[in-house]
Amino acid sequence: MKFEVDSGSPVSLIGLADRVKWFNDITLNETKVELRSYCGSKIKVFGTIDVDVACNGKIQVLRLFVVDLKRQPLLGREWMRALQFNWNDVMKNYLSSVNKITLRTPLSGTVRNVLEEFPSVFDDSIGEITKVQASLTLKPNSKPVFLKSRSIPFSIQDVVENEINRMVEKGILLKVNHSEWATPIVPVMKSANKVRLCGDFKLTVNKNLLVDEHPLPTIDELFANMAGGEKFSKLDLAQAYLQMVVRQEDQPILTLNTHL
Repeated sequence: MKFEVDSGSPVSLIGLADRVKWFNDITLNETKVELRSYCGSKIKVFGTIDVDVACNGKIQVLRLFVVDLKRQPLLGREWMRALQFNWNDVMKNYLSSVNKITLRTPLSGTVRNVLEEFPSVFDDSIGEITKVQASLTLKPNSKPVFLKSRSIPFSIQDVVENEINRMVEKGILLKVNHSEWATPIVPVMKSANKVRLCGDFKLTVNKNLLVDEHPLPTIDELFANMAGGEKFSKLDLAQAYLQMVVRQEDQPILTLNTHL
């Protein structure tokens, strides 16, 4: 069967006709899940079936929604996570088929041209803001605070070390052996065995900072400013806070203390 890969869909689904043609002998299970299209219209769900999916020598039982749609089957995020392909390569049309599951890329020629013309916009690097730097202003008579590093659980020690080394390689962190300031890190585990490293600055830097107080606009003020607008954009920055360089003379204030 051909599936259209759609990362915008949380589940995988087929139309009723395909269910009758290919899976008529499989029990149709009831479900309370409601599905809606991109436009918000409700999609009629008849139920789900559990199907055996063979992939890379491994067989998994995956859920497939049966809906009232006359379209080709849709492969959503639930199956994407289970199948564990490199979907970036698939979506960029590097691969036309994967292990007997034929994938039809949704990319049009125009979209592919944009990807090729502006590769730096779509690469995996964090990027760097070049025309402005972050600066820190300390209160008068502030004294440096040095806190020891905290012990890291053995279960995540390798993950934390790999992330520290990666950030050093990317130029996000600069290794130092001595500092008057030192803030312990707080590792926050994320999905796919990844970790985000945070500094516990409330114990060291925050209480010594002079902070600019900017009043946030209300929702009414925001809508008033957008009134009459015709074009709207959404900007999603990868690890945005790490894209802004800290002014060199202020960098020691943000020193992180780790077990390395």
